[in-house]
Order: sequence, then C-alpha cells, then structure tokens
Amino acid sequence: MTRVVLAVLSSALLTVATSAQQPSPDGRAKEQPSSKTLTLTGCVEKSAGPNKYTIADLENGKYEVSGSDIKRYLGQRVQVAGTPGSTKFRVKGGLWPTPNVAAQGGATMDPAKAAIAAQPGGGASRRSGYHLGMTSPKILVLGAGGVGGYFGGRLAQSGAHVTFLVRPARREQLQRDGLRIVSPLGDLTLPVRTVVADELSAGYDLVILTCKAYDLDSSMEAIAPAVQGSCTVLPLLNGLVHLERLDERFGRAQVLGGSCAIDVTLLPDGTIRHGGMLQRIVFGERDGMKSSRTIALAELLAKSLIHFEHADDVVLRMWEKLTMLSVLAATTCLFRGNVREIMSAPGGRDAAERALKTTVEIATREGYPPTPEAVAQAQSRLTDPTGEWSASMMRDMEAGRPVEADHVIGFMLEKARKYGLDDQVLSMAYTHLKTYERRRADGRLPGR
Repeated sequence: MTRVVLAVLSSALLTVATSAQQPSPDGRAKEQPSSKTLTLTGCVEKSAGPNKYTIADLENGKYEVSGSDIKRYLGQRVQVAGTPGSTKFRVKGGLWPTPNVAAQGGATMDPAKAAIAAQPGGGASRRSGYHLGMTSPKILVLGAGGVGGYFGGRLAQSGAHVTFLVRPARREQLQRDGLRIVSPLGDLTLPVRTVVADELSAGYDLVILTCKAYDLDSSMEAIAPAVQGSCTVLPLLNGLVHLERLDERFGRAQVLGGSCAIDVTLLPDGTIRHGGMLQRIVFGERDGMKSSRTIALAELLAKSLIHFEHADDVVLRMWEKLTMLSVLAATTCLFRGNVREIMSAPGGRDAAERALKTTVEIATREGYPPTPEAVAQAQSRLTDPTGEWSASMMRDMEAGRPVEADHVIGFMLEKARKYGLDDQVLSMAYTHLKTYERRRADGRLPGR
C-alpha cells in the first residue's frame, strides 16, 4: 500500500507528504518527496491505529491518511489533487453530504465503487459478512405508500435499482399510472419495479422498512424471504421499540438504526403528496462505526434529492426525533390542529414547551441526552406560529385509520412515570388516543 500522510489544515485543505524510494549513499533506500501530481478520489475509511484512516482510489490505489482533524471526513467521498510533498492538497469535491458536489469538483469515480474500494475483497466490510452489493445494490422497499413511495421513488429517480413490495391492487395502479409524487422539490412520475408477496425471494442487498409500528409483525413476515444472507434492513419507523423485535427476527447484525422526517400523504388516487421542504433520512450502524454498507448507502443517497445524515450516533438521533415527535403527536392529536392553530390558542405554547421539557429529560435519563441544537430545533418546530405541519398520527385519526398510540405516546408516558416526571400532556393525549381506538373498534366514528 502506498503511504500518504494527509494533515487536515482546514475544512477545505489537506497537506500531503508522499514518498518515493531513492538509494542513500550507504546503499539503503531512503525516502524523497515525489514531484508527481496526484489526484485521489475515494471515501475516507477508518484504519487500524489511533487517528489513522485510508482513502482508496481505484486508479491510484489505497493511501494511508492521518491528521488531527481528518475524522471530520470519515465516511465521506472526497477528491483531492495537488503535488505531493509539502504542497497543500485542496479538496475539490465530494458526494457527502451535499448532492452533486462531486460533479462540480470534477470527480469521475463511480460512487458505488468508491464506497467499497477500501474494503478487503472488493466490498466486504470490517465486519465479516457486511456489505451492500457491489456497483448496483438491489433495494427492496416495503410498500409504496407515503414514506416508502417517496423515498423509494427519489432513489429510483436517481438510477438506483429499487423494487417495491406491494399488494396486487397497488401494483396494478403503479403499472397503469406509474409512481407519482407531487412535491415542492419537483413533481415526479416514473415507471417502477414491483413485486407481490408470493413472488418475493432472496437476492436483495437492502430492505427499507417503512411500515407503521402496529403493522410490524406482518411486515417482518412479508420481507422475510428477502432478508437472507447479508441483506441489511433499514427501518424508518417511528419510535424505538421496533429495534428489539427486528433484532430477534433477523439478527442484530442485519439491522441498521434509522429514522426519517417528512410530511407526506398518500392520496386516494395513489399520488404521493409531499408537503414542505423537509425530507430527511438519518441512518447508521448502531455501534457508531461506519461500515462499507453504510458508506455505500450514503453514496446512493447522495446521488438523489434526499437529504440525509450518515450518523455515527444514530441511536441518539432516533431519541432526538422521538423527543420532538412525541410532543408533536401529543399536541396535534389532543388539540386536533396544526402547530400554527395550536400556537394561536390560549395555553398552546405552554403545553408544547411543558411536554418537550419532559421528553428531553426522558431521553437524558435513558442515556441519550439530546444536543442543544436538537432541542432548539424541536422547540422551534413545535412552537412556530406559522407552522402548517402536524403529526401523521393526527391525519390518521382524521381519516379513521389506526394510530401508533402505544408505540410513541404510550412508550414515552411509561418512561415519564418511571422517572417521576411531569406527564400531564402525554397522559391526556394517550387517553384521547385510546378512546379514539375504542370508538373506532366499536364502529362509532363520525360519518363511518
């Protein structure tokens, strides 16, 4: 392996010192700076030893990287160019986290190959058996509803190999009309691959699971034929309780941590309506490492319009989402309005802030204290006087559908009572939701 030392001087500059072997007066080889201009394009990977990393370029080989600040590039695909020696190398481009930067920087390396090039055997991770396909990972998305249809559609739009596992009626609709997305980020209609349950078999590298928590058992049964070998499951469900059940069914090693944030609705005609600009996926290995499969997934997402975070603290990110979501669901379901409407009502802001204080304390007691930035962002979103958003749980209530009362509100209420915290807002919302569930079960919903 050619050895190159890169010391990060700023967010945009790298210093490179390469060596060429030259004979010394005593006949032994000594190192001299090389004058060759070198361009490297690849992903920054963790190497053995403290503060040591590698960049693997398909044309120039694998280079060892070190530097006090190089960790900030871990998991990113970058391109650097310059003359080795004392010359500074400038980062010209990268695919993470902003789409299309590589093209602006002149990068020509295939993203999927870049993601796996640093791994032994051309794609195997540091963990035995972990991988995410080679140059064209096969992705299965459970369902083509709001969340699965949107994110799967954006991946398919970017050229990813995506198949939707759907029911026969939805398949017929997609074959007739295509997958249709209406969004402020651009409308989309495109033909997509579909499969129904009795056709599903092994051969997929990644399954994106976007079901509701109350459908988890049937969803695990549905995807089981595809989750074979080293196939990875990326769950984008609300809450946290699903992780343990997925681990039990498929093995912890096969299950990533993940969550998403988006305001999206499946309309009766099959169109997916995306509201607002928010559309984000957070994912990562739950032990905090970056593996070849998560880097490969980051490369795929970077080619799409999807905003994403390849997190080294994904469980914390999931708790941060839950601290906000549980309050949004509690307040919008309890008061039956969006954030703007709640903020205009007497006591609305106080209820939201009171509940947020409780959920932040719950996460902290559980060992995952939200960052100040996450708390500030949640506060802003929950109390925005112009906020037109609401929890999908409220929309489900208004449409007479099942709700995730136990998995989100009930879970946090149980934690609040465990730690003796203020549970008034959570308790009232939970009672409201459970009353709705009983009325729905009895067939007594208005107009139904």
